[in-house]
Amino acid sequence: MSPTSDGTDLAPPRVLPRPLMLLILHSIAIALAACAQTERGVEARDGTAISWACEPLPASFDTSDLVGEWEAEYGDASRLDRLVIREDGTYSQIFYDSHTDYRYVSGENRWRVEQRASGGLYVHVEGMLFCDLEEECVAPETQLRDGSFFDTCERQRVVLRGELILAVVGDQSYPGLPTAPRGIALLHMRPPGREGPPFRFVLALEQEQALPEY
Repeated sequence: MSPTSDGTDLAPPRVLPRPLMLLILHSIAIALAACAQTERGVEARDGTAISWACEPLPASFDTSDLVGEWEAEYGDASRLDRLVIREDGTYSQIFYDSHTDYRYVSGENRWRVEQRASGGLYVHVEGMLFCDLEEECVAPETQLRDGSFFDTCERQRVVLRGELILAVVGDQSYPGLPTAPRGIALLHMRPPGREGPPFRFVLALEQEQALPEY
C-alpha cells in the first residue's frame, strides 16, 4: 500500500474480472445505442414515441368523422384504392387498376382507433392490403422481406402483420396537396425500401371517378 498525504495507507484500486468488465461495457454500449436511436426517432425499442410529428387534428374532430368513403392519392388516376369505413366498426377495401383490369374487393373487416401517448391517433385496419406500386394487392407482411414500415408521424419503424395502420392527420401535413374534406386525412406508413413522403387517403367526393360495379 502507498501512504496518502495524511500518513494513512491507500488501498490499491479493485480490478474487476475481465469477463465482468466486458459484460458491463457491452451493456453500456447497448443502452447508449438505444438512446441514440430513440433521440433520432428511428426506432423506439419500448414502442413509445417521442412526439407526434404530423399535423394535429382540428379541434372539432370526432371519431365519427372517420365514417365515409376514403380514396388513396396515388397520383395515378388509373389506380383507384378506396376504403369504405362504416360506423358499425367494419370497413371494405376496393381496388381497381384500369390499365391491367386487376380488381380486388375485400369482405367486411374490422377497424378501430387507438389514441397514442404521443397525442396522435391511429386507425388499425384489420386485413387491409397494400396496393401502391404493386401488380396485385398484397398483405403487409409480404413487404417485410426488406424490413419494417416507417411511421413518419412517430418517427419509428413498425412491423405490420395482418393489418395496416393509418395515422389520422390534419390536412396541412403535406403542403401543396388539395385541402382534405373535414380537415383530416389518413396517412399511410411508408413501406420498406421506399423513399419520399407516404401517400394518404382523403374522403372521396361525389363528383370523383366512380369505381366499376362488381
